[in-house]
Amino acid sequence: MMLPINYSLPSFLSKVAQKTVIYTQLIVLGISSPLLVNITAVNAQQPNSSEIQQISRYIQNLSTTDEDQRDRSIAALARMGKSAVPQLSKALQNQNPKVRANAAIALGEIGKDATDAVPVLKVALKDQNTRVRSRAMRALSLIDRKQVVPFLIAELSSENAWERYSATHALKTFRQEAVAAIPALIKTVKEDQDSSVRTGATTALGSIGRDAIVAVPTLLSSLKDKDERVRYGSAYALGRIGDTFHEQVNQLSDQELKQIISYLEIAQKTIANSNYEFIDQAVSSVNEPLQNLRKSSSSRRLQVLLQQINLSSTVQ
Repeated sequence: MMLPINYSLPSFLSKVAQKTVIYTQLIVLGISSPLLVNITAVNAQQPNSSEIQQISRYIQNLSTTDEDQRDRSIAALARMGKSAVPQLSKALQNQNPKVRANAAIALGEIGKDATDAVPVLKVALKDQNTRVRSRAMRALSLIDRKQVVPFLIAELSSENAWERYSATHALKTFRQEAVAAIPALIKTVKEDQDSSVRTGATTALGSIGRDAIVAVPTLLSSLKDKDERVRYGSAYALGRIGDTFHEQVNQLSDQELKQIISYLEIAQKTIANSNYEFIDQAVSSVNEPLQNLRKSSSSRRLQVLLQQINLSSTVQ
């Protein structure tokens, strides 16, 4: 599976977002029946009898072929919030995959108030139906992204290149919440045989930001990758990491500031001396944060010098 070669960096990054949406529809995470779930752990606020009947009617509509009626029912269940969670959790065990998938959608729309449904949603990630799995993944990402990261990390080791590729872009959208995936992403950049997967892993590391500093040596090496998409992705990632350091520059020690500047200088030289051509956006993605960090470093040194002059004047 290969990405098109003729693209600019901005259009490439916009495709990342598109692939992430597709991922929630196609990811394959194994096979297991949701009927095995013990839902007694779901202890959401209990609705009254009238609400229970209303929720039941809405859930019955989840199997309809009338899209408007189905969407209205999902929206209504979402508005009912936590009181609908127990019955929606049961609906995840329904024999009809449409009901299971739409129940997952409703739980995702409820958001953090659907935390009690996390155990059944985790099991739905192994549903035999692709749509159910994707909707469960989406729901978990809306309720608690940390619950999804381990599954995405596992997908980075999939034999299917599309699944690995899709997992990298899903992790990209998680930003700092994907910190636990850094070691697996580094390994992917180093070892994956598919250039599209390597590219996805570089951009995921860049989106994590400052915490991905441990990945910088790997990203520097990837500036020499034989595939231009990997090289551009690595340049973008290095620049994004540099940007996050600059955004937090007042929190950096002198050593941290010196280190990130040194890394970006290496990246700048690697690009300048490369036998490969880099597009302007890739070059500027490294040069701009480097310039900003150098200015911050100079300003910090000047402040120290002025303090020393003032101290000297006071002593005299």
